This record gives sequence, C-alpha cells and structure tokens, in this order.
Amino acid sequence: MAQLTEQLEVLKTAKKEASKQFLRGFHEFYQAITSLKKENKALHNELSMSMARWTSQLEKTHAKLATSNSDFKILHEKASKLRKTVVHSKEQKEQAILSLKKQISNQ
Repeated sequence: MAQLTEQLEVLKTAKKEASKQFLRGFHEFYQAITSLKKENKALHNELSMSMARWTSQLEKTHAKLATSNSDFKILHEKASKLRKTVVHSKEQKEQAILSLKKQISNQ
C-alpha cells in the first residue's frame, strides 16, 4: 500500500510538472504568436505606405507620359507642316528661277 501511495505521489508530481511545462510552452507560444502578429502588422503598414507611394509615382508618371505624347503629336504636326512649307518654297524658288531664265532668254 505504501508503494501504491508513493507511486500515486510520483504520478501527481509528474502531472503537476507536465502541467507546468505545458503552461510554460503555451505561454511561449502565445508570446511568439503575439510577436508575429505585431511584426505582421508593421510589415503590412510598411507595405501599404510603399504601395501608396508607388501608386502616386505611377500616376505622376502616367500624367507626364500623357503630356509628352500630346507634345509629341503637336511637334509632329508642326514638323509635317514645316516640311510641306519647305517643299512649297523650293517649288516656288525653282519656278521663279525658271521664269527669270525664260525672261533672260527672251531678251
């Protein structure tokens, strides 16, 4: 009987020790989860701010690109008109030279 009581005490002590270790492990687990949640929130905030900055930069770049495209189109039209004017001027010059040559040869 004494041996049975002693074994019962050993089992109770083992149960208490296992319970303490379980609680310690659970507490460490809880702290780790809490720490991970905190770090996750910080990373989420950092990512959100980064995304906002990049979205803003992208919008600015898009606006600049639209302006550049518009400027390019205007300059292209001006260049085209200038080419036509140059061609027309050359034609007028050649006509004037031919006319002068004709007048000189007629005299």
